[in-house]
Amino acid sequence: MSIFAGFGSFDITPSRQPSLVGYGQRLELHGSGNAGILDPLHVRALALSSGGETLLLLSFDLCVLTPPVVDEWRLRLAGALDLPTDAILLASTHTHSGPHARVATGEDIIFQLTTQTDEADLSYGTLVLERAILAAREALSGLRPHEVFWNHGPLGFGYKRRVATDSGIRMCWNPKEFPELRPSPSPDPHCGALIFRDEEGGEIVLWSAAAHPVVLGKESNVVSADWPGYACNQLDGLHPNRRSIFVLGPCGEVHPWIATQGDPAGVAAVGSTAAHFVDLLSHGTQTPRPAALKRITRDVNGMPLTAWNICGVILLGAPVELFASLSLELRRVHFGPLLIATLANGWQAYFPDRAAFHEGVYEAEVARACGRKPGDGEALLAELDSLARSAAQPPTEPIGRAAVGRASLRRRGTGGCGGS
Repeated sequence: MSIFAGFGSFDITPSRQPSLVGYGQRLELHGSGNAGILDPLHVRALALSSGGETLLLLSFDLCVLTPPVVDEWRLRLAGALDLPTDAILLASTHTHSGPHARVATGEDIIFQLTTQTDEADLSYGTLVLERAILAAREALSGLRPHEVFWNHGPLGFGYKRRVATDSGIRMCWNPKEFPELRPSPSPDPHCGALIFRDEEGGEIVLWSAAAHPVVLGKESNVVSADWPGYACNQLDGLHPNRRSIFVLGPCGEVHPWIATQGDPAGVAAVGSTAAHFVDLLSHGTQTPRPAALKRITRDVNGMPLTAWNICGVILLGAPVELFASLSLELRRVHFGPLLIATLANGWQAYFPDRAAFHEGVYEAEVARACGRKPGDGEALLAELDSLARSAAQPPTEPIGRAAVGRASLRRRGTGGCGGS
């Protein structure tokens, strides 16, 4: 059986005027603007349709999309495309070498930028929205029948940057710069791929992997999609008729093994590793999944959460930097295939686990500054588990309580929070 799928893509590479975001020290080191292009940025669109349901995923090679940006863009996209707002999911790849797209009203002040940069970012935000509409229209106009396949496996290209020492937790931003630290592999190395194949042999690959896109560090001021962009480009090149779209997995405390340095060759090394693994997953899929498409959205005290059932694979979207330790627990209790998209429909900072809150240092400090408290990560985990179970069940079947416990989430502001 098949569902209808379509793909679109447009270039969103900025001019030299917008500054890059992702590191607080970059403006101090380089001033406003950027040093040019290492590799281009894109917005990629995936449209899905089956049984009267149409869904649209847009993935942007940007660091974050703030809530006001998401609110305005979803409304504009819904009006332009005649889709329900909650059928549109906007995700950022979290590259730390891209600019900040802004809107004119209601913007959260997350990144402290100059007036000149603000004006450039407003113009850039207008351009990105225009290109996003074009990419979405291309995807929707190209809807055609596809069989759907799923495969997943452990991709060990990331490490846990929080390292326990005799003096407490220390941050290992780059193993070469901190040779005395011995970081452990990521708690959740899961990499998943949904493969859509048409009768002519074409492929659309929706995939997720989890490590911060921070191969390039603050000393770099060139535009780059970092390892996810390189991986998508190479993944497409490994198949004569493939188009790929990426969503970032839970990597709140995870870096790639080559991180925060200035050598652009590192982008290729990490991106190529991911691309070849996803290509391997694609080659290993043989049995198509039953056609099904369902969406459930839920607002948890100002936090938009999304669950899509795509042929029995649950895509979960949350506007946070979720710790891999929490996603590992979610995979343990969830009974079916799971694809987790973080930084989806906004950015509301880190959600550490309870232990990390008590240990302190960077992610816990940022989370506290944004109004988080110990236990919020576990509460979000419960909400995501409940949402996944709801999406996996037929509409008439009673929905059981979440297996990982329940707690309430209070609405949090995001003003003033930034970082890697």
